[in-house]
Amino acid sequence: MWPDPEGMLLELGVPRGETIVDLCSGDGYFTAPLAKAAAPGKVYALEMDPETVDRAREYLSACGGENCVVIEDDARNLATYFSEPVGFALIANTFHGIPEPDRRDLVHKVYDMLRPGGHLASIPVAVVVAHKGLTVPCGAVTFLTPDPGQHVALNGAGVRLEALYVLAMYTGLRRREILGLKWADVDFDAGILSVQRSLERGATFNPLKRNKSRRTVKLTGQVVETLKTPLHRGVRAVAKPRRSVSHSCRHLLTPL
Repeated sequence: MWPDPEGMLLELGVPRGETIVDLCSGDGYFTAPLAKAAAPGKVYALEMDPETVDRAREYLSACGGENCVVIEDDARNLATYFSEPVGFALIANTFHGIPEPDRRDLVHKVYDMLRPGGHLASIPVAVVVAHKGLTVPCGAVTFLTPDPGQHVALNGAGVRLEALYVLAMYTGLRRREILGLKWADVDFDAGILSVQRSLERGATFNPLKRNKSRRTVKLTGQVVETLKTPLHRGVRAVAKPRRSVSHSCRHLLTPL
């Protein structure tokens, strides 16, 4: 979702030479630049979806991430893999999609693993950092929430781009899952979205192989409103912004 992950990590101040953990790491989009920023420190990426773990390992191998270890496990089990505290923990593009009380449980477990002065950063719902050592009550990590003004700003980039960000912020879907959505996957009456396939490298749409990867997601009113807009106004293709296409195209966010 972020066009410049390296720049974002630079702003967050990733410490060099320390142990770093990338939680709910997905396909390695932030793990690869984390490895570069932290070198010669070690980066551990925890991701519980087996298909995504395979893609992350392939991607990191291609990027030369020799100082990365990808672990297939729930992020809340991070203490199993570390004998010493870590200096920096990242949760990118997923924290907002974790339901309570799992979200609070994860924050507690990450906090327990941080060294004094260590940091936990969440992208993109907030670029807010929790600094260990402050005497603050539980809930000290406060996260920004999307507001209507953000959606107004996105309108200038095209309806499809707005839908991309709104889906990411409110559903917690992975980038490749969002790009694999079809209009047939949306039930506006029931307010649900069926996740069945993903867009892979090479512009191919592949069905999700595992039962737990195929799922139904409840949509918020903001998501329903955003997705309905292209049906009435027409949408512009991301790849060819000057070409107008109607909602007869099958996929929500690709001109296919």
